[in-house]
Amino acid sequence: MNVAVLAGGSFAIPLLDAIADSEHRLAGVVSRPDRPHGRGRIATPSPAALWAMAGEWPLLRPIRVSVPSFEPEFRALGADVAVVADFGEILKPFVFAWTRHGFFGLHPSLLPRWRGAAPIPWTILSGDGMTGVSVFKISASVDTGHVALSETIPVCDRETGATLAHRLAKTGAVVMLEALRHLQTGSLTLTPQPPGDAPVARKLRRLDGMLRWETDAFALDRVVRALVPWPCAWCQCHGREVKVLRSFPLSAKSEYSPGTVVGATVVEGEGEGVRIACGSGELVLLELQSPGKLPLPALVWLRGARLAVGDVLPGAGFGESKGESP
Repeated sequence: MNVAVLAGGSFAIPLLDAIADSEHRLAGVVSRPDRPHGRGRIATPSPAALWAMAGEWPLLRPIRVSVPSFEPEFRALGADVAVVADFGEILKPFVFAWTRHGFFGLHPSLLPRWRGAAPIPWTILSGDGMTGVSVFKISASVDTGHVALSETIPVCDRETGATLAHRLAKTGAVVMLEALRHLQTGSLTLTPQPPGDAPVARKLRRLDGMLRWETDAFALDRVVRALVPWPCAWCQCHGREVKVLRSFPLSAKSEYSPGTVVGATVVEGEGEGVRIACGSGELVLLELQSPGKLPLPALVWLRGARLAVGDVLPGAGFGESKGESP
C-alpha cells in the first residue's frame, strides 16, 4: 500500500524508519512548518521533516492540514492510507475521505486511558505500572476512534519521560506495521473504545514542573522523571528557577520543614546528592541545571550557589537561613 505519514516530533522517527523499510511504499511525509527553537529562537524543521529531507522523501509542510485548499496537494501523494504520529494538529472530519482507507493514529497509551496531548508524562506522574501503544482509526473526537491493535509494556523502575517515549516509539512502529498488514489483507478488526469517562492527558505547562516541597517525596520524584525532557522539574534558589534533572525519593521521616537542605548522602547506583525535606519523606537532588549553564552534580551546584544545611528552598512558603555546608 501507499502510506502517507503525518508526523512532527521524534516519537515518529522509528515509525518512519519502519514504513520506509517495509513492503509498503512511503508516499510522503506531512509535517509542520519550521518553528523557533532553542535560546536563539532559530527557525528549525521538525524532526520528522529533517528525516524526510535527509532521505529525499516527498515532504509537505502546510500551515494546517485541515483546510480544503490542501486537499489537491495531499491527494497528489497517492496515499491509500494515512498514518498520524506525534503530529500536533486535530484533524477535521472532512480530511478522513482523502485516502481510501482513512487515517490511523499511533497513540502512546492504552486507549481509552490517557487520551490527549501528553500521555507519556501523565503515565509516570500517575504512577501507572503498565502502559502501551494503541493504533486506532481517527474520528471526529480526540483519540476516541475504534482501536485496531494495542500492545502493553511495563513502566520500568526509575523510568523517565524520555526513556518511556523511546520504548513506546519502537513498540508503536512494530504494532503499526502489523495493523497495516491486516488492513492490506482485509483482516483488520476495529473495536469501539469502552464508554464512559477516561483520564485526559492535558498539555503540560511550565508550572507543572514546580517542585512543591510540602508534597510527598515520591510524588515529587515522579514529577522529575516524568517531565524529562520537557518542561523539566524546577525549583527556586536565590530568585532563579533551577532545573532538577535527576532525583531519588527517600521514605525516612524528616524532622525539618519542607524545602530545608538536610545534608549530603549517597544513593546506591545513583551517586552523591543532597537531601531536601518534603511534606513526607525526603527528595535527594542528584543533578541540577541553572539557566544557560551545563547540568551539574547537585553537590557541586549547591556549593556554587552557597547553600548550606538548614537553608530553605522557596516553594513552600519559607525563607532562607544560613547554616553549615552539606
